[in-house]
Amino acid sequence: MRADVIPISVMAGDVFKKEILVPVADARITWVLYNVSHPVTLIVTPPAPPPLPDSCRDPLMKPRPLFKKRLNNQSVRQEGIVTCPLAGIYTLILDNSKDMIHVVKASAHLDVLTPASYMKNFAEQAPLGDSVNFYEPVTHEERKKRRELIQKCPQCPIYHINNY
Repeated sequence: MRADVIPISVMAGDVFKKEILVPVADARITWVLYNVSHPVTLIVTPPAPPPLPDSCRDPLMKPRPLFKKRLNNQSVRQEGIVTCPLAGIYTLILDNSKDMIHVVKASAHLDVLTPASYMKNFAEQAPLGDSVNFYEPVTHEERKKRRELIQKCPQCPIYHINNY
């Protein structure tokens, strides 16, 4: 999933949260932060597992962050990557709660990279072949094939489905 540059403004004493959907396990979240105006803490948290009824785990306890680092404002470009052990919704947090004076401004570029093995398995589950002609309108039969494909493989990341 490719995203555009996101302008970020974190008020003094506040946090910025961005939820990122990771479709499969072992995917990677990458980020590039540009022009960070003041030091800020970057945190990536995994999705919370559901509480088990027979366990003593507190359902309100937050999962441990996968990544936590204080970003400085010295460099123009700051990059990072984290591997996600589970599929789900991860949260990217820019924490400016300890600074009560400065507003943090930055620009971010976020990506979710699926592993090559997943794409190989997806291609085996749902072969499309060479039947797609991008210069002609979609026929009724092609729409029917696509609907069947979506019903057969609901976990497949098909993001843009128009008029189906």
